[in-house]
Formats: sequence, structure tokens, C-alpha cells
Amino acid sequence: MSNNSFDRVIIKRLGYIDVIGVSIIIIILTIFFYILYRILSSLYPFGYAISNPVIFFILFIIIMVIHELIHIYIMKLSGVEILDIKLVKYRGFPIALNIVYDVMSIKQYIASALSPQVISINLSVLILCNSHMINLDPVYIGPIWLFSFILLMFHIYVSSGDFYGVLYILIRVGSTKGWIKSIVENGRLIGFEIHAE
Repeated sequence: MSNNSFDRVIIKRLGYIDVIGVSIIIIILTIFFYILYRILSSLYPFGYAISNPVIFFILFIIIMVIHELIHIYIMKLSGVEILDIKLVKYRGFPIALNIVYDVMSIKQYIASALSPQVISINLSVLILCNSHMINLDPVYIGPIWLFSFILLMFHIYVSSGDFYGVLYILIRVGSTKGWIKSIVENGRLIGFEIHAE
């Protein structure tokens, strides 16, 4: 992509400020989910819910993988060259996948970042439309809305980095016109070069 019409260049290095930004988003989401749970549990009262934490954890991993596959699919569909896919770990525990791309437009970035929210939309529909009890023994026994709510909450937390990235671009750049290039050193993503009007 040529930068002839994009005269602003913003170098964004990843660091602690980004961790703080994502953490703030997670805190806000936690308050939101607490309020939403209180509202839903008053609309759809239930006596009990039983879940198997190990199988729920496996479901969370499956949702995370589907989430990342949607990112990759949308990037490929829009012609973005993917350079590498890295597993991000915290204290040895995998917490995310990092998709390192060469160059993409800001519009492609936003579309790719928000595309996994199709999962959230489907889970939200299940929450709002279903107060029936389900028996998915040994995974879960309880109301469908609560099962969907737990999965939605996890998925939105997984998406907090995507939300942060989109908010950063919209606030810092203030436009969807431009393009983004990954900055990679020693095989590690360290930041982004953003070209904007």
C-alpha cells in the first residue's frame, strides 16, 4: 500500500500502557456483566445450576479457537497477508493467539477485530429468548440463559484486546482511512506502524 495520501505516521509500541488499557476494559465489562446478571436473574429466576468446570474450561478453549479462526478467515477473505500466528502465554499458560500480519487497511483491521462478535450475538439471542432448563450432563444442568451468559461473558473477556485495539485506532487516529503495518523484531510482534490522513 502506498502512503502518498497518508501523511500522519503513528508508531505504536506494545507495552504496559496497553495492559492497563485492556485491564480497564475488563473492569468495565465485569461491572456490566454483574449488572446484567442481576437483571437477568430477576427476569428468569432459577433454583439451581450445576456445571462441570473441567468441561466448561474445554468449551472456553473451543470458543477461543473459533474466535481466532474467525479473525483469520476474515483476514484471508479480505486479502490480508498473515505472516505468523503465535501463542501468547502468561506464566506458561496460553491466554491468546497473536495473528501477525503484514499490512492491512484500518477498515480491514476493524472488520477483522470485531468479526468474532458474531459469537456474542448468537449467545445474546440465546440469553434473551430462552429461560428453559437444559440437561447437558456432565457439562451443565440449569437454565439455558445462564449457560449462554457464562459463555458470552468468557467470549467478551477474550475479545477485550480486540475492543482495546479498535478503540485505540478510533480515538488516536480518529479515522478509518489509512493502513496498519506490523512491527516485528526477532520474530516477535512489538508494535504497529499506523499511516493515516
